[in-house]
Amino acid sequence: MLTEAFSRGFLGHSYFWAEESVRYLMIWAFFLAIGATGRNGMHIRTEMLVAALPPWGQWVCNMLASLAGLVFSLIMLFASVPQVERYYTMGMMTESTLDLPMWALFLAMPIGAVLLAIYYAGGLVRAWKGKDPFLPLPESGLSETGEKA
Repeated sequence: MLTEAFSRGFLGHSYFWAEESVRYLMIWAFFLAIGATGRNGMHIRTEMLVAALPPWGQWVCNMLASLAGLVFSLIMLFASVPQVERYYTMGMMTESTLDLPMWALFLAMPIGAVLLAIYYAGGLVRAWKGKDPFLPLPESGLSETGEKA
């Protein structure tokens, strides 16, 4: 991105490969981060309603939320695998001079879905044990507020 900005601003020249590589790297960054953000307690959540419930109600809500997240990630996984297979069998390549196989670029979605499924499966186990499944994990080094412990 910096190469493209510098080239456009100071050299008056644009590189098509720079824009395309940034686009695909952003997609990879997003899908690789969705599992890690949950692990660090950074997913968006609404706590006001759950906190007002009795302990059994909190348990039910945490179980349902974890189960819904696991189902979503599995749907995302099973929907993305045929897409990757289709690009692989077609042999489609990127439009720029990069000539990257499209299947390798679209592989980010099933990998991200697996990471997210692992996170929600762990959350389901923590919820079953009566713990809050969406707090940062102790090994993340973050406190409940998201600050370094």
